[in-house]
Amino acid sequence: TMGLEALGRIYRRCEERGLPVMIHTGTSVFPGARSKYGHPLELDDVAIDFPDLTILMAHGGRPLWMEEAFFILRRHRNVYLELSGIPPRRLLEYFPRVEEIADRVVWGTDWPSPGIKSMQDNLAQFLALPLPQAMQESVTRTTPLRLFPVPQLVVIVNFRTRLEAESAGGLLAHAGIPFVVQSPEGMGMGPLPQGASLIVREDQAEEARQVLADAGLLDEESR
Repeated sequence: TMGLEALGRIYRRCEERGLPVMIHTGTSVFPGARSKYGHPLELDDVAIDFPDLTILMAHGGRPLWMEEAFFILRRHRNVYLELSGIPPRRLLEYFPRVEEIADRVVWGTDWPSPGIKSMQDNLAQFLALPLPQAMQESVTRTTPLRLFPVPQLVVIVNFRTRLEAESAGGLLAHAGIPFVVQSPEGMGMGPLPQGASLIVREDQAEEARQVLADAGLLDEESR
């Protein structure tokens, strides 16, 4: 990390907890962005210093450094190619040997960036590429689920009034417990409508129930 001790501590914590880190590579047109720091070779030191850290190389160094990116991907088993920002129709032009790292590629779009019509359109273009079906499944499902496991979710309570639902959401947010809202309009983060259900991760359900019970928002029947 070249003396960036704070960044090193973040990498180490993620390494210890098995959390992947996504790092931008390639150029950038955003004001003030210094594109030289997007060179994929910058990941070489990180991958060496933190060999058990899962690194997602976002954008594959496009549009200038795809060969350097592929060198890093082949050298380090803990570095994955993340496809956002790479037009699917040009993937095999940029990475003609991508099948060599088939188990370390993760689908992404960079939507809603300009030029990306929709995630569905991007996915259809990727699936139309002449790649083995097993690789398509790995890129779009198996590998992402391995890197980002989907937690089991449970409904902890259904509320009759908007006030109760909003109060409960505020309490969970203050306690640092992530939640989503399910209502007749669908799922989301809020605002909380009347008749909403709060959904949390299964491993945090008991803590969430206790927070709401202490506030008088969860009766014995709901628990």
